[in-house]
Amino acid sequence: MKVWIDKFLNERAAMSYIALFAVAIAVATFIENDFGTSAAQKWIYKAKWFEVLLLLFGASMVRNMSKYKLMQRKRYAVVLFHLSMILILLGAGVTRYFGYEGILGIREGASNNTMVSADPHLVMTFQDESGAQYVANEPVLFSSLGPNHFEKSYEVSGREVNVALLELVANPQWSMEPDPAGTPMVSIVIAGKSGRKEHVLKWEETRSIEGGLFHFGATPEPGCVNLLGFEDAQIVAEVPMSVMAMATQEVKSLDAAVPTPLQFRSLYTIGNFRFVFTEMQSAARQKVKSESLKILRSSEIAQRWEVSVGDDHHEVWVTGMAGALGRPVPIQLGGLNIGLAYGARRMVLPFSIALRDFEMERYPGTNSPASYASEVTIVDAEKGVQRDFRIYMNNILDYRGFRFFQSSYDPDEQGTYLSVNHDFWGTWISYLGYMLLTVGMVWT
Repeated sequence: MKVWIDKFLNERAAMSYIALFAVAIAVATFIENDFGTSAAQKWIYKAKWFEVLLLLFGASMVRNMSKYKLMQRKRYAVVLFHLSMILILLGAGVTRYFGYEGILGIREGASNNTMVSADPHLVMTFQDESGAQYVANEPVLFSSLGPNHFEKSYEVSGREVNVALLELVANPQWSMEPDPAGTPMVSIVIAGKSGRKEHVLKWEETRSIEGGLFHFGATPEPGCVNLLGFEDAQIVAEVPMSVMAMATQEVKSLDAAVPTPLQFRSLYTIGNFRFVFTEMQSAARQKVKSESLKILRSSEIAQRWEVSVGDDHHEVWVTGMAGALGRPVPIQLGGLNIGLAYGARRMVLPFSIALRDFEMERYPGTNSPASYASEVTIVDAEKGVQRDFRIYMNNILDYRGFRFFQSSYDPDEQGTYLSVNHDFWGTWISYLGYMLLTVGMVWT
């Protein structure tokens, strides 16, 4: 054991770890520039080898402090310097494994205690014949650099459900082309967060597209915008819609749950959600390619999953993005109703925050925002606390290990979005390490 300790934790090894660390973060910078933050996290910052590297570096500092008897020799400045690095690494480890972030949205006059996670998850729901429902949240980290792997089995009501990732496409661009052996398909154009995008829906497919759930088949699916049939196609939804003919600008209102003939190249609207059906082919095959390999916070990711229950299996495309709740794609398989969604997951806070007022200040003579703030009230029934606070730039709300930052606001200026960080111990351990590092350097 002593031979191995001397080999991997000596001064030369420590310097090698520092050099390797510098090379790793330099490479991560190039990876992030070309492929996005998720790729840098997957292959560098959150990789096991990188954690082992930092662990060996921290252990080498502890070993050398003991080897050279720095405390006995009263080399307190050097001890402080080494101790600060160990604390910084420890704080980073606590943040890595116990900290999390998200977004909390609140409307004026309302309160909320549910945030959405910043990290993406595969959210699966299972419902059996008795109506019993089970939910699985699996944190996933996908990137467009290198292979992506996920395969897991779940036992639901005595049945084994296998879920496996088959394919991943970053920033997908959908299209269809004629194929005599193909199936009916319809093309949908939606103006999403990343601009105008075309999507393709094939026969008997249900898919979440830019936050809306669509189904194309013979019978309607609950909760979807349903396209029924392909020769004399009809459209129906559970909520009222409107449709505007592009050529005449004539607008018609469509009642909920009432099928009407599908109109191509006409603008359909449900609330603030708008979409256009451009064409339909009776025999075609679906094509998808990546517009860009770089995954941004606003990038959509499409995944092709295989779900199997016994000998029954089904393939389905699921789309979503980090930081936004995914719409589950329903599957009926082996007597189970299964839903798959990719995106943020809901996280419940131990208290509520109410928004009394959102305030916006603009530069004189312009509509450009100069600053904005949220007047909030913490409502904590468990602790018996009801406290007012004003959140604005550089004025952060700290409460019960949670930190709330002013992040964004609703377009109508009647609601706010707060960034949430829960990392009390990781933050303060790191801060203590930085303080000792500064003192140690000055003392040295």
